[in-house]
Amino acid sequence: MNKAPLLLLIVTTLLQAEPVNSPQNWLISALYDDQKHRTAISQLNRSESRNQDLMTQLQASQHELDQHNQQVLQLVIDELGHWPGIQDVGEGAAKISLILFKRSSLEQQAKYLPMVLQQVKQNNLPAQWYAELSDHYLMSGNSPQHYGHLMARSTSNGQQILYPIDDLQTVNNRRRTIGLDSLQSQMGQRNWLLRVNNQQTNNAKLSSPEPVMKMAQLALKCLDQIYPNSVKHVLNSAEDARPPDELYPAFFGCFDWHSSVHGHWLLARVARLFPNHPESAAIIQRLDNHFTSERMAAELRYFQQPGRQGFERPYGLAWFLQLYTEINNWQHPQAKQWLAAMQPLKDHVVHQLSDWIPKLAYPIRGGEHSQTAFAFGMAHDYASQTGDQALLSLINEHSLRLYAGDRRCPVNYEPSGHDFLSPCLAEGDLMRRVMTATEFKIWLKRFLPGIRKDKNWLPVAQVTDRIDGKLAHLDGLNLSRAWMLEGIAYALPDNDKRREKLLKIADQHASAGLAGVTGEHYAGGHWLGSFATYYLTQRGLPVHH
Repeated sequence: MNKAPLLLLIVTTLLQAEPVNSPQNWLISALYDDQKHRTAISQLNRSESRNQDLMTQLQASQHELDQHNQQVLQLVIDELGHWPGIQDVGEGAAKISLILFKRSSLEQQAKYLPMVLQQVKQNNLPAQWYAELSDHYLMSGNSPQHYGHLMARSTSNGQQILYPIDDLQTVNNRRRTIGLDSLQSQMGQRNWLLRVNNQQTNNAKLSSPEPVMKMAQLALKCLDQIYPNSVKHVLNSAEDARPPDELYPAFFGCFDWHSSVHGHWLLARVARLFPNHPESAAIIQRLDNHFTSERMAAELRYFQQPGRQGFERPYGLAWFLQLYTEINNWQHPQAKQWLAAMQPLKDHVVHQLSDWIPKLAYPIRGGEHSQTAFAFGMAHDYASQTGDQALLSLINEHSLRLYAGDRRCPVNYEPSGHDFLSPCLAEGDLMRRVMTATEFKIWLKRFLPGIRKDKNWLPVAQVTDRIDGKLAHLDGLNLSRAWMLEGIAYALPDNDKRREKLLKIADQHASAGLAGVTGEHYAGGHWLGSFATYYLTQRGLPVHH
């Protein structure tokens, strides 16, 4: 279909609705001139019997129109005294100015960009428009993007890739400065999963979200599945011998309380990252059914019964704070309602941890639920991302008290047969959160000296029986090791020689761990999807927040 008549109709309609001598009118007319010959030129380019004389004639004519349009754009700027914003010329005409920007020379674009930014600061243009123009200017000059707005096609396989960016942390800092969400969130809206490239942080990697959405199906399958179930709690009377969905009516599925909690986190994570994915609406509905004020109040009552101050401490409590953080970071209309419903239970959990942590004379270094380093790391992320300064200070203080003096962690003793967390790596992953980069670099050298020296440092854990729930823990160990190795590596300077080795070992563990997440056996299927999602979406890396 020839778009030219339709464009002419649109332009004519707009012109009739506006005063003839106005900046808005000038821009609308410029759009017609901008497209006057481009359709014909495109058709000639695709034609097998191309009329080169006609092509040359049309290109010359279009070039003259483009030059005239640059004068029109300057006239609009002079008339308004600034770059045309939505309040000045309307959204449609303001978008036309973006087209004219891209037709201008790089020298002229450099002059225009501060004008565009000024209108963003005055809420006269969306920040996303400025990001697009800035990245277009940089890409045209063969420079890395500042905001990560533009895609390209791979020369090797033709697949879409993210045009090179500055390092992701810098990009996200710039985005935050002008009011944009993280680049990972932006790509997720386009149904792309963005991960930091394991070898080059300035070339983030895009992939399909489908592997993560498959993990969501595992959580959806068990979210309301009551049995089998492992109920571990103190019975104060015969009344307490009740089914899980009566004891804790929000987090009763997926075999046990903590697995249900991080199953809910998994679903919140994928629905937040990929809001336009076809499955996200159904996920949100399932979450809405569970995150009611009534169900959350019943959860709190359960926690408040005598003898339950240690229930799910610290592992399940840490995952609940992770769930709360995910929803707190989610700009969704229902998220505020869910947060309000969760607030009393969240406050109780924070109080429980805040009361318990100072009493710890020693860290708990096991490889299962009781481990303190892993829980402290998750609670630290909650506190830093939600602004809970009291808990943040407490975790920083006691993490240093319990772990700063550690040396030569016996990582060669790992793993124990039922581990799903590495005591040594979890401690390193915690300390990179609470120490400065310089302090951590020095501390890590003393804590894990074998990273550089040992050729066979930290081999992948072998899983012998995925039907046995405890032995299947080792699939989770490989996944948690993978994300902890990444966390430690990215906390080191780019030129640190340990970094490349850590990331290589992380890849090895991730490949082994992901291979075990099939859902074939409920022993692993009810929880491993959360660990896989935490790794795949790089939830623990500050670069994404």
